[in-house]
Amino acid sequence: MNQMQAIAPAAPADAAPAHAARGPSGRSGVLWSALNGLAGVVVPFVVFAAFARLMTPAQFARFAVALAALELLKALGPMGLYDILVTREESDTTAHRGANSWLLGGAALLALAYAGCLALADPLLGMVMPWPTYLLCGKLLLDYALMQPQAMLVRRKEVRRLGSRSLIAGLAGGVGGFAVGLVATPELGLALFYLLQAAVSFGATVWRTDSWRWPALRASDARPMMAQGIRASGVRLAGAANSYLDQLVVGRVFAPALVGDYNLGKRLEVVSITIAGSCAQILWQRAFATGDLADRRRALAPGIASAALLCGVPVAGFTVLHAQAVGLIFGRQWQSAALVAALLALSGGMRALGSVAGAMLTVTGRNGRMLALSLFAASSNLAVILALAPFGLEATAYGVLLRNMGQCLLQFAALGEMRRHAMGLLWSHFAVPVGVSALACALAAWAAQGALLAWAMPDTLRGLLVLAAGGLAGGLVGLRLLWRRMG
Repeated sequence: MNQMQAIAPAAPADAAPAHAARGPSGRSGVLWSALNGLAGVVVPFVVFAAFARLMTPAQFARFAVALAALELLKALGPMGLYDILVTREESDTTAHRGANSWLLGGAALLALAYAGCLALADPLLGMVMPWPTYLLCGKLLLDYALMQPQAMLVRRKEVRRLGSRSLIAGLAGGVGGFAVGLVATPELGLALFYLLQAAVSFGATVWRTDSWRWPALRASDARPMMAQGIRASGVRLAGAANSYLDQLVVGRVFAPALVGDYNLGKRLEVVSITIAGSCAQILWQRAFATGDLADRRRALAPGIASAALLCGVPVAGFTVLHAQAVGLIFGRQWQSAALVAALLALSGGMRALGSVAGAMLTVTGRNGRMLALSLFAASSNLAVILALAPFGLEATAYGVLLRNMGQCLLQFAALGEMRRHAMGLLWSHFAVPVGVSALACALAAWAAQGALLAWAMPDTLRGLLVLAAGGLAGGLVGLRLLWRRMG
């Protein structure tokens, strides 16, 4: 599961009429969006961990390859039409039906391509894919079918339904899939988890909402949107490349043990990216698409503040306590990955912050500029890894972090007339509160460490209490500084 606008020119001609943008739907919307993002990260992680105990390493490896192929192929389709639909009024039935025809048609072709890739896995990779992996074709179709009704619900600001559906879908898929995995085969159970999760998510979106529009008989109805849609799809493809190709390159230039350290950090990076992606689709894009220049100025501040609270503050706390946190959370066998994990977690926080600017670019007719920035991100990331690999994995992780910091600034610099306003907000709504939160976390952890030395207890328990004290202090300070700024 990846992932920026010049505001000076006017919004695109197909944008919705301006309404009073309240920012990203206030605090309630931020929390529901965070729930949607967390459910998309935590539930699959727990399910994967459970199935890993049922499957042999060879079985697990085959399924992981199948999922990676699915995600890469999915990014090749016209997913960028979703970004355009967010700007269209619900009454524009022609646009919604036409876009849905392109989305479903593209999904059908990609499903065939995915099945072909599975069939070729044996001659190309020496892997015979189990038949349940072919069921994931249904997940691909449902993921694409979800986009048009979701765009309509985003315009209606139904953040509670959008935020809760991922949790409901994940739990339903997890219970059903794991039950089948126990009584039948683990491969079938894991495939049904993903299929049930996608089906329940689609059902929870369209049930009693009147949001689904049947595909048009003439796909040309969506042709006026295709120029921006193709660019937006390219942005998503570049984001997928940015999330997957670096791991392949690292796998080629580092020893397997170091590749594991890097992959652990990538999992932490993905948490921030997923949460930011949820906020972008449910909140930020809608806020930036329905206002004029003044409205977008007002909406930008809550967007940056929400990225700071949901991603910046937790990442800062983990970075402060990374030496203790990695061994206690993931096991002492991962202790060597502590610094790399912290650096890549920070990298994920920078990518999440850049997503705020990206959300503005994608809904205001700047997908060409966004595509250029995304392609630069993917290519420069690979260049940094190749250039720094001879100096070791930690140097490479430092380079990736610095590159993502620079990329984030480039994205906000692309906001045209809002550039100076945006840079001020980055300082007041992100850097300062996140920095103060990190300081509070460090002080609380230091105080707890000193206070607990006088108590006789296992080192593991002492470490967990120190982590809890530092994390709680940093989180409360961040909440106090950022809560009112979110809406």
